[in-house]
Amino acid sequence: MEKIELVAIRPGKPTEVWVNEKVYEDLEVVVSLFDFSGLKKEFVVDGRVVIDRTCKALCADFIGKPYEILVVLDKGDSLRGYYVNINRNIVKEGNKVTVHDLFLDIWVSPDMRWKVLDRDEFEDARKAGLLTLEDVALAEKTLGEIVGMVENGQFREIIEGLHKLSFHSVPNWGNPSQ
Repeated sequence: MEKIELVAIRPGKPTEVWVNEKVYEDLEVVVSLFDFSGLKKEFVVDGRVVIDRTCKALCADFIGKPYEILVVLDKGDSLRGYYVNINRNIVKEGNKVTVHDLFLDIWVSPDMRWKVLDRDEFEDARKAGLLTLEDVALAEKTLGEIVGMVENGQFREIIEGLHKLSFHSVPNWGNPSQ
């Protein structure tokens, strides 16, 4: 299977680079398989572990858009939920996708309940001057747009589209419209 290089830039942190298996690519999105085996600690939302080292994700990087969606699956490929990273607009050059993280994230559970994550990190980065005024405005605007997409059903439509694109890679994922 073809590989894709994902570069994650987070102000104030070392740049991270992953080489993932590419599942799908067109002019609007690159979907790859992401492995959480190197996760430093479990990811907990509302007291429940939603991501651990046995999880994997279908990582959908939307080219030119200020977000990426990780469809988080457990070791049996059952859906855990969706992790949405808010970024500067995603750039693809050749076989490399670059994501410039703006600290704010959203967890969306399979039943479409959502929770904003890392607001404290976002505010700390803003106060420390790690984010430009444009970054702050883009992050807040994108947060509102993603929440709106979840609430009006558009997010579910995006997820259903990703399911169709990547079903052959994760056949046990199931139907996200249920």
